[in-house]
Amino acid sequence: MKRLSQIAVAVALTAQLSFAQTVEVPNPSFEQGDANPAGWRLSGGNGQWLRGDAPAGQRALAATGTGEDSNFWRSDEIAFQPSTVYRLCFRGRSLGAEGGTPVTGPVFANRDLGQMPTQWTTYTSIFMTPDTIRPDEAWLRFGQWMTKGMVAFDALELTVAQPVYRRQGDLVLGAGESLSEHQYRFQAPLNSESGNQSRPLVRHRCNFNSNRWVFGRDSEVVYRHELGNRTQTAATVEVTVGWYAGGELVVEASRDGESWRALGTLGEKGSVALPIPADLLPAQTLWIRLRAQAKQRVGQDSDPGSFQVHAYSYAATLDGPPADVRGDTHFVAVPVSDPRLKVRVEGVGDGLPGGDNVVLAKVENTTAQPIDVQPTVTLGRAGQTLAPRSTKATLRPGDNEIRVPYDLPDTGEYALALTLGAGVEYRAETARCSQRSRTPLPSQSTCSRRSRWAGQGKHSLPGPRRRRCGPATTRSASRTTCPTRASTHWR
Repeated sequence: MKRLSQIAVAVALTAQLSFAQTVEVPNPSFEQGDANPAGWRLSGGNGQWLRGDAPAGQRALAATGTGEDSNFWRSDEIAFQPSTVYRLCFRGRSLGAEGGTPVTGPVFANRDLGQMPTQWTTYTSIFMTPDTIRPDEAWLRFGQWMTKGMVAFDALELTVAQPVYRRQGDLVLGAGESLSEHQYRFQAPLNSESGNQSRPLVRHRCNFNSNRWVFGRDSEVVYRHELGNRTQTAATVEVTVGWYAGGELVVEASRDGESWRALGTLGEKGSVALPIPADLLPAQTLWIRLRAQAKQRVGQDSDPGSFQVHAYSYAATLDGPPADVRGDTHFVAVPVSDPRLKVRVEGVGDGLPGGDNVVLAKVENTTAQPIDVQPTVTLGRAGQTLAPRSTKATLRPGDNEIRVPYDLPDTGEYALALTLGAGVEYRAETARCSQRSRTPLPSQSTCSRRSRWAGQGKHSLPGPRRRRCGPATTRSASRTTCPTRASTHWR
């Protein structure tokens, strides 16, 4: 099998919203403040507002643990939008810390970092917000859990992101999805860069911690399964509860997302496989809802909840012609967009030398006048810029499509930029953060992971390996920490 080029796509387009989509974070480099950093407060314990040796300015935040406690710095309220995908970028380092883990991000989508390097390192986290965001959870936190020593953070950046899925004809599949002949399978990519996000995920009202859903009272997660115009003739859903303290997981199915049928429950640690009832089939679309019957809501300080869902999968038999497709997801962050245009990146092509390498975008011109653009694709690698490829287009009022071909001389890791020409200021970029100083991170992905676009995975926050951890594994109600091995396929 040919190896996909690892391409970082900096696409100068916007996604679904027609305004700047970099979200304001209070005092993101921690330079402002008198006795304490403006816009941030310490939850308790031992925290520092460091001066000097900071990657963005002169100041950074740090939290110090005893090895038996947890604490964090929390921001003032953030204007998160519901059911929206975000990219969070930041820098972090260890100052001799051992054990436990740094904790980062919003409380409803925490990411554990494990053992951080001692040099400043750029991290990227992708997450999807709940469909309802309470004011008491609309903030960011950076700190430590059961760590002995100090961990530091700086240079925060929060941006709306857009998932871009693999397309083959009328089929669209994201990470965790595959179609082999007539057999469709989805394994929620909870252990990947996608975090809680996936193409079938419609909405959720549930905390997420690194690689698992954390359920308490009122928690629910809703997936919708459909694949083009194919009809499902048989289907099964399987759910694994990897940690349990109380309550019950209820699994339900629906044809329309409104009227629900209970499939079964799980009130202990373990897995349950539930077939879709025959009277709900055949169907082009099937909805699955996971919800909790529990007494208490999930708290804010690394609360493990009532139980945790570590795996979710869905399998179906489809009609139509046989096909063999493995899904993939890349994330395009959107720091700037134009009020005249609504643009959605639909694909970035094969990413293979000699392949069908085309950046595809759907553009809605919301004005009454045509807009002339000159989409240009430029490839870069290892500090060198390859010859750009350009085309001209006129965006008529209403819906338009832009296709810009590009050439790859060979496989490897590239940066790809797409601009729309003079006078049209568009910018979007893949999930890779903009800071330049980077160091490789330990890899916690599966051994069989395929080569990916650099913007999707490079220096993304690690999730546990899908393989079983070795003897050094430590487990608790809210953490699973595995030993890691150095990644070798990032530049």
